[in-house]
Amino acid sequence: MAKRTAENAVFIAYAPTENPKLAVAVIVPDGGFGGYGASPIARQIFDAYDVEVGLTGKPKKKQAATTDAAVAVKGTNDTNE
Repeated sequence: MAKRTAENAVFIAYAPTENPKLAVAVIVPDGGFGGYGASPIARQIFDAYDVEVGLTGKPKKKQAATTDAAVAVKGTNDTNE
């Protein structure tokens, strides 16, 4: 019986670089290399945290909603001639 070797994808990171707020460790069994199998998952975690909580202390969700509302209001004042 041949021995099987596992190629687990491992990716560990924190953000932001100054005064980190979040550390993430992702392990994907038989996921290949970390940059291929695990880093996309870590990116989704960081992005979700940034939207909900904010890596800099301000959630991006609220900033995006404010920007979207400003664009919507501006669009209602346009006239078509």
